[in-house]
Amino acid sequence: MVKFPCLFCFFFFLICSQNLKAQTSGPKWFAEAGASGIFFLQKKDKAFLQFPRLGMVRNAYNGFSVGAGLSFSSNPIADNILNSIGLEDNNFNFWNFDAFVRYEFKYSDNKWVPFAFAGYGLYFKDGFSATVNFGGGLTHWLSPIIGIQLKSSYNLSGPFANIEFYIGMVYSLSNQIKYRNYRKRRSGF
Repeated sequence: MVKFPCLFCFFFFLICSQNLKAQTSGPKWFAEAGASGIFFLQKKDKAFLQFPRLGMVRNAYNGFSVGAGLSFSSNPIADNILNSIGLEDNNFNFWNFDAFVRYEFKYSDNKWVPFAFAGYGLYFKDGFSATVNFGGGLTHWLSPIIGIQLKSSYNLSGPFANIEFYIGMVYSLSNQIKYRNYRKRRSGF
């Protein structure tokens, strides 16, 4: 039963991304890796660290992108980080999968790119629970291919309703380096 939602989301993402036009002539695919802190609304006394949090994003059309992410909550690395800053280890083993649509307000030709997103999430622990996700964030491009991303989201539904804060790196998977400022604006690279 647990395999069906995961496979459904994977094939949905794969089908949606096959015939999409990129929003620029530049990079189309991006990889994300980082960590997120989760504060469950029904468990106010605990914080959870998800490390690693991995994702893929594909530019679609006119500032829109589609993407998916996968994260894990309880592992020795995350537990050691929580212990080193004085918090209890996760002691709550779950993982989640998110699929989302994102809108970049300044497209991808600037160094500072704010965005908003909405999507669907599945949390797996002794079965699964579905959430509706929405939030926003900011990507700062350090170079044409590497950036730092900050985002926050509210994940609404059932026992896994939470607020999530994420920090990570973004890497362009383009086979050639193209400058983000292809429109000759005064911002970007």
